[in-house]
Amino acid sequence: IFDHLAVYIIIPEVILGLTTFYYFQKIKNKNYLTLI
Repeated sequence: IFDHLAVYIIIPEVILGLTTFYYFQKIKNKNYLTLI
């Protein structure tokens, strides 16, 4: 039970972290290109 619960908690956290990191990098690169 605890393993499945941990998986259900950890996986959305990892997905959320990766998506926010990806969009942050994307926005950062976009702003960097606009500054040039």
